[in-house]
Amino acid sequence: MIVSTASKADLTQLLELVAEYQADGEEFEALPEKVNQDYLTEILENDRLGQVLIGRTSSGVPVGFLLMYLTPSTLEAKRVPTILDLFVRPTQREKGFGRQLFDHAIKW
Repeated sequence: MIVSTASKADLTQLLELVAEYQADGEEFEALPEKVNQDYLTEILENDRLGQVLIGRTSSGVPVGFLLMYLTPSTLEAKRVPTILDLFVRPTQREKGFGRQLFDHAIKW
C-alpha cells in the first residue's frame, strides 16, 4: 500500500471512503456529501487542524484513510497529534493496511 498525506486533489476519493466509514456500522448512515466535503476541505486547507492520510493499492485504488487532529496540549505547549478515525474498506481488511496507515501516522 502507498500512504500519502491527502490534499484537495484526493477529495473525491476521500468522500467515497468517508461515506463508507460512516455507513459501516448499524447505528449511522452516511452524512450528505456536501457536509462531508465542507468538513474535509476545512481540514485539508488548514494543517493546524490536522492531517488526513490516504492509503492506496499499488495500482492507485483507495483502500482507507486515517485522520489525526492536532490537539492543543498545555503540558507540551504545542499541538499534538491525536488519531481519531482509522478506516479500511471491509473488502481490504486483514491485509495489514490499517497497520500501515497507523505506522505512517506514528512516523509523521
